[in-house]
Amino acid sequence: MPINALGKNAIDHLSSIDFKRPVKSYSHSVTECLKEIIQNGSGVEVTVLEENEFRVSIQAERYYESLVSDFYFSLQKVVRQRESLNLMLGADAPGAWMLVTAYYQVLMIAHMEPFRDRHKGATPGSA
Repeated sequence: MPINALGKNAIDHLSSIDFKRPVKSYSHSVTECLKEIIQNGSGVEVTVLEENEFRVSIQAERYYESLVSDFYFSLQKVVRQRESLNLMLGADAPGAWMLVTAYYQVLMIAHMEPFRDRHKGATPGSA
């Protein structure tokens, strides 16, 4: 699985935007994911520019932390899907369930793609 490469790409991206890990203890919370922060509007300013265009402004540190939370929870989903698939392979589960599980694992990896896209030179096998 390309999990190591995705993790490296996320760390590289955070470094490239000058993210510094907070000195404080940081626990991941679903409410601190970017989508949730925007949805709740806490500390976020949304400006409608045109009918089909808007701008979202958020404090840089909060944005960086939300990226870390987004990546953390996406990675947890990928790991859980891999564990499920391994259990199914060992239990001789129906092929349809294994296919669906593999599909969702790939879907979750694709959700993490924005971290990889920022580093075109990196490939899943290069970590």
